Amino acid sequence: MLLQEDIKQISDLLDSKLDSKLQQVTDKIVDRITVIMATKSELSALDSKVDGFTELVQGVLSSNDAAAGRVKDLDSELSATIIQVNEHEQWLKKINSKARPA
Repeated sequence: MLLQEDIKQISDLLDSKLDSKLQQVTDKIVDRITVIMATKSELSALDSKVDGFTELVQGVLSSNDAAAGRVKDLDSELSATIIQVNEHEQWLKKINSKARPA
């Protein structure tokens, strides 16, 4: 038959084992949460990267707008040049027809 002292030893042993297991499980949970959650420094680094990316995109958009404006200007110049060349061609045809005797 178990004595009161034996029961106390078994109880203490079980408490010790349970505390140990509980600590192990708690440590594993904390480790997993730590891995999953981003730290403040990681978020700060990500924020600075996003800021840099935003500046880069703004620069690209600005350059794109400038290039589009220049293309529009060149298109207008080309149209005006084509019209002028066509007028000169008409003048040359008139001069040629008048210079040649019929």
